[in-house]
Amino acid sequence: MLGGMVKRNCSDPTDEGDFCWSDKTQALVIGAFFYGFVFQFLIVGVASRLGFTKTVRVIMLFSAAVTALYPQIAAVSPYFIVATQILRALLSGAIIGYQFEFVRKWSLPKERNYLLSIGGATAVFGMGLGSFLGGVISEGIGWEYYFYLCGLLYFLLYVVAVIFVPDTPHQCMFMSKAELGLYPTIDEGATGGSKLENTGKEYTGWGKLLRRAY
Repeated sequence: MLGGMVKRNCSDPTDEGDFCWSDKTQALVIGAFFYGFVFQFLIVGVASRLGFTKTVRVIMLFSAAVTALYPQIAAVSPYFIVATQILRALLSGAIIGYQFEFVRKWSLPKERNYLLSIGGATAVFGMGLGSFLGGVISEGIGWEYYFYLCGLLYFLLYVVAVIFVPDTPHQCMFMSKAELGLYPTIDEGATGGSKLENTGKEYTGWGKLLRRAY
């Protein structure tokens, strides 16, 4: 993405890049996201206390807003982008932890491995597809619109998560009683945590659940 943002030759008046950043600054901007990974365990601990679902929703809104504002943030200073990247990486730790909490609550007992595999595969596929589309959009209509579209996509995902993905399947308004019967029961422990008990019911594949007419 920096290829569309940054001038390749700052002394060339025909260069279409918007920013004149040194190679060192560009490397710092690219690598900043990975600096935040070091401290992801901190946000995971906070999310486990506050609740992963609520924490992740706040992070999704934050990511949507920050991503849409990336062009304006970059215009102020590249170091603002560095700080934003580090913060986003730190907060993403809650999303990584949330996927295991989500699988624990939402997957059927014998299908947890499948759901984890699908989640991991789609994450890798999404990174590759996002890089490709980012290049296409940047060349076609401008690098700023890639961030605008990603911000909009994050916001739409937030809306979908709020409507269709509550904390547990038993809180979902779109689940029938028959479908809820496939899931383990949830007993609230003395500490307020959730304890899953296997009901011993035969599981039904996700394909059947997704094809079911609500």
